[in-house]
Amino acid sequence: MIAKYPPPIKFPHKTIIQRSILKVLDDRELHYIRDIRDRVADDLKITAAALSRQYGEVNAFEKRMNNILTETKDQGLIESPKRGYYQLVAEYVQPPKTEPGLGICIPDQPLTREAYRKWLISELARIEGLTE
Repeated sequence: MIAKYPPPIKFPHKTIIQRSILKVLDDRELHYIRDIRDRVADDLKITAAALSRQYGEVNAFEKRMNNILTETKDQGLIESPKRGYYQLVAEYVQPPKTEPGLGICIPDQPLTREAYRKWLISELARIEGLTE
């Protein structure tokens, strides 16, 4: 007799889930991981049946979300100041403030932490050259 396995679990692509995570964290507040999962599931309209599926001993959606949160944190877009809580990194939330007349070209898209540092160093070097 052949064992019947349930159909594979299908969730949205990780980039879609990541965009939803960033949208949830866009309010600049610190969010508990369960709150993030619930709001992402609601935003992406993931069914209750899909949310209740198990992957071995753990919930499949929770495992997927944990992996994507870790990847997003490793990319420098979000941070976890305390265990189980996430927020957007400061560089992603607010573009740097500049004085009028310096002619700084602020990037039109959010930057990762590393890209922000490179941009900031190049702009500071350019400004130093203007003021000497």
